Amino acid sequence: MPSARDLLARLDRRTIAQKIETPFALARARFHWPQNTVQDYDEFMRLLTDYGRHLCVSGMGWDCASEHMAFATAEEALVRAYRERNGDYLTAISDALKGTNGGVRGILDAITEVIKRDNVEKYINYVFTDYVDYPVVIQTLCEFFAAHGHELPSVVDTRNPERYVRYFKKLMRSFAEGRNDIIMHLEAQD
Repeated sequence: MPSARDLLARLDRRTIAQKIETPFALARARFHWPQNTVQDYDEFMRLLTDYGRHLCVSGMGWDCASEHMAFATAEEALVRAYRERNGDYLTAISDALKGTNGGVRGILDAITEVIKRDNVEKYINYVFTDYVDYPVVIQTLCEFFAAHGHELPSVVDTRNPERYVRYFKKLMRSFAEGRNDIIMHLEAQD
């Protein structure tokens, strides 16, 4: 039966790094493009297709049976990454042609970050699939409050877990992320 301890262990940043982030970092490190620019749009499309396929065959978890799917996956991630930077697809093409903003390496890094972030979210959502039954959630909250209630703000009524069923995922995720932030901060001080 799922437990609070198991849930928090699965949401621990080290677990997420081991299961998701490190494999993506390794896949990115293993992909090499001969130069930090492309010659034209056709080569840019080949870059996205090859990298999308590389991530797929590296076990990153999506269907890449066709060049179209490999290209579309990489392109969609690239567009999202550039949108976050107030850029667009044409900006990405320009960067690849001119080698600006990291050139090809910057583009591959941006694609990797978006896909990695998406896969972290998918993993976290998957973790919570073990906690969909009301009795399991209540039991998990009881265990969590018994073990960590003293770490929570005093407004949290740890004697009334039913009150928090609706916020279970947010509560558990926020707690785990807070612990992860503290650990990261302390490790950075060493």
